[in-house]
Amino acid sequence: MRTTTLGLLLLAFAGYFKGAPGLAWIPVDITLIGAGIVAVTVGNQLIGALLKGTELPRGLGTVIWLWLAFLSGIPFGQWNPYARDKVLDLATLVPLAILGGMFLLRGTAARAHWLKLTVILGFGVVALALVFPYQDPGGLGRFGIDGGNTISAGRAVGAAAVVLAITAMSTRKHRFWAVAGALVLAGATVDTASRGPLLATLAAILAAGVAAGGGPRRLVGLAVAGVGAFLAVFLAARAGLVPARLVSLGDNSAQARAGLWEESAELIDTTPMGVGWGSLYVHLPPDLLLASGWAQYPHNIVLEVFTEGGWIAGTVFVVAVVVALRRQRRAATGLVEKAMLGLLVFHVTNAMVSGDISANRGMWVALGAALILPVLQDAAPDDTRTLGGAHSPKAAEVARL
Repeated sequence: MRTTTLGLLLLAFAGYFKGAPGLAWIPVDITLIGAGIVAVTVGNQLIGALLKGTELPRGLGTVIWLWLAFLSGIPFGQWNPYARDKVLDLATLVPLAILGGMFLLRGTAARAHWLKLTVILGFGVVALALVFPYQDPGGLGRFGIDGGNTISAGRAVGAAAVVLAITAMSTRKHRFWAVAGALVLAGATVDTASRGPLLATLAAILAAGVAAGGGPRRLVGLAVAGVGAFLAVFLAARAGLVPARLVSLGDNSAQARAGLWEESAELIDTTPMGVGWGSLYVHLPPDLLLASGWAQYPHNIVLEVFTEGGWIAGTVFVVAVVVALRRQRRAATGLVEKAMLGLLVFHVTNAMVSGDISANRGMWVALGAALILPVLQDAAPDDTRTLGGAHSPKAAEVARL
């Protein structure tokens, strides 16, 4: 189980760190190594279930509909290198990430191990950034890994901060170390000067806190904490202690996104079948084109799916996300599922402000892990209380599926 979960991590997040100079010696793409491990494991479980006549996961139908809806947008595009790679990812890596979340994170023990790997990844990125610091072209000294980008670094450390923060809120065991680790990782998230990961980190922690219940006093406390965190970053930016772009929307990046969102919204209204995957380039006015060649996308996954895949693909996608959020919210009664809810909110929030449909594989894994929850809930209503603690006999039974 541990090897397969590690393979899933590589499939989803190897792009965050594989460009580091210290990893250049690896002759095979690390993402493909992870994809191979996940494909073999998922294929073996699917074939085994079909041969034995056992029931397939109930969330599998949603994945099939989503995949078919995505493929429906292929005929309407104009072929280019970015479109080719995007369609290939939609046909392979994206569904593989969803199925990996469904089949490899079916039991509580596997999900707890996934959370541990998320924290390890966060600190691993910190270590790589210290050894191979990001060469910031803007001269701001932003946190990141040489050969990567600050958004990826922010996502890695932000996700780990979410897991540790929720751990600290949910259990007294190791609370000191969880808080200390969360603060270090949150500081690294701020130092990336990337707004998306910071916003997603705050949203995820607040969502998990609200899901935990506790009455009006807890909600007021969470609201005060959220406002306090924002004010702290704002005042630190005003004092020059953290990059000012964290609290400003006047830079070129924010303005470019605003223009892309507006143009994408207009295209959605006029092209119900979509412009085709990877074909936004030919529909944008020259002044909105980013310096990324054919690779133009809205930096908002909902707008991207509706614009390029069409109304059908966009509707199916939104329904799938809503279903996943509802299932994960209902399951968030113990530490593990609260943290899984936090990661789902974290990845969805990030996908709403940066990256394209192929780059947000962490979201697809979290989506699959949430869609499988009816099976997990039926078999294991009692969640674990610590990431490394024992779990109920029913949970152990699910973990062996």
